[in-house]
Amino acid sequence: MRRFRRKTFGLGWTPCTWQGWVVVLGFVVLTLAVNSGLSGMTADQHKTVILALIVPLLAVTVFTSGRDSDA
Repeated sequence: MRRFRRKTFGLGWTPCTWQGWVVVLGFVVLTLAVNSGLSGMTADQHKTVILALIVPLLAVTVFTSGRDSDA
């Protein structure tokens, strides 16, 4: 089952099922949890950890469960 589809206008992917929206919500919650759990670090270090660990997980999920808009 495909949870994401290519945007009609612009670049990127968008959720097309409720499961896709759950993935996006989970990404936001995970980002906030990691950000609040990283005490003693600077804001730039927070951004680095989030970009290095969490964003690739979302990207892999979107690309593996995405579909073309014309399919």
